[in-house]
Amino acid sequence: MEALDTLVQHGKVRYIGCSNYSDWHIMKALEAADKRQGQRFVSQQIHYTLHSREAEYELMPISQDQGLGMLIWPPLAGGFLSGKYRRNGGPESGWHVGDFREPPVYDWDKLYDIIKVIVAITEQRGVSGA
Repeated sequence: MEALDTLVQHGKVRYIGCSNYSDWHIMKALEAADKRQGQRFVSQQIHYTLHSREAEYELMPISQDQGLGMLIWPPLAGGFLSGKYRRNGGPESGWHVGDFREPPVYDWDKLYDIIKVIVAITEQRGVSGA
């Protein structure tokens, strides 16, 4: 936190935030900043999608409580929730073709069930899944 505070003091960055911290790590960092009267995090970047909603349990409440902004990654689950990837196939090229596994998917059936609903809604309305 001291190094980040120094960057702000020297005008190298305007604000600081964290990414993929647990709630207790955030609180420890904020407490360390407060003890030194230094710069606090103003935001956190969190993994959050229709499929991965674990952030609702602790990260979102801590953001509200501590006044942190939230930057969401990847809202479309790396393109999966765009509707172009389906249970029975998808694009022949692109990010998810091959061994690349980011963002993490822990329940493929649940993911494809969500995609099915997204596709049904978007086809009904004539818009893309994105």
